[in-house]
Amino acid sequence: MKRRDFITLLVGVAAGGHRARWLKAHRRWPKVLEYVKSIVKIVLSLMALQTSSIRAQELDRIAIFLEFCTGTRIADKIVLTAYHCLENGIPKSARGGGVEIKVADYLISPRARELKINVIHDVALLYLERSLPEEVPIVPLASPGQKFEKYVRLGYGFHAGQDGWIIDGDALGNLKVDEVVFWDKSPGKKGKFKFAQPANRTCPGDSGGPTLGLDNGHWYVIGVTSHVMPDLRHRFSWIVPLIQGKGLPDYARYCGEYYTSERVTENLDFLAKGVQTLVARHPELLPQAPPPRKALTRRRK
Repeated sequence: MKRRDFITLLVGVAAGGHRARWLKAHRRWPKVLEYVKSIVKIVLSLMALQTSSIRAQELDRIAIFLEFCTGTRIADKIVLTAYHCLENGIPKSARGGGVEIKVADYLISPRARELKINVIHDVALLYLERSLPEEVPIVPLASPGQKFEKYVRLGYGFHAGQDGWIIDGDALGNLKVDEVVFWDKSPGKKGKFKFAQPANRTCPGDSGGPTLGLDNGHWYVIGVTSHVMPDLRHRFSWIVPLIQGKGLPDYARYCGEYYTSERVTENLDFLAKGVQTLVARHPELLPQAPPPRKALTRRRK
């Protein structure tokens, strides 16, 4: 006899020793256990909700708005973004933590190159005139081989309707925080990550923003939003307007369900050396040590 059944039997005997009572008490155990399990589930779900709420608040402070793109603070005065965000002009300022700070310098990966339908090594660094507020965290970069529990994409880009096109009257600067999943079920160890986010599509303005990975309660930058991948519905949507003699759709206003994210682990050498280079270029912007105090000498009377 199991210990649990033995204890139940003793309870039944103490209550009168009748076999029927013991059977009745014994039949109640499964219901009691189910009730306890349901209570435990509720407590765990509340704890998870509280934890996810705290993490969401942290995520709200990570992304940096760069006028027409998004970035991430990876060192003091250093913002990581996409190379293609700098092709048509350098952002004049970076906004984060409620303040706007002028961009003093920039550095593009020497391996960055635009191809026909893609950009390789799509990373760049911006150097700010002064530090962002402490509430804007410096986010560590992912390490090669590091494993993550889930992935999130941050971006200050436009918002899209269900048809995939930017909502009329929408503007840049409103943060989107979206959990993403791998589009490629078996991602390789090299090349860009491919993610899917059908709920809140990737739009112009999201470029340069971070794809974050959660590992043991901490967020790491694993990638930089690079290129939107059109879905099948819109990949050939230009054919009908062309046959009808109409103008082609403005694909600059299209938002995709899929996007590529430039791996930081394939650009660690540039990122490490780039931070050192930018800091060395601007010694005048480094914190100045206070001048040494002059020694006080007593005059002899």
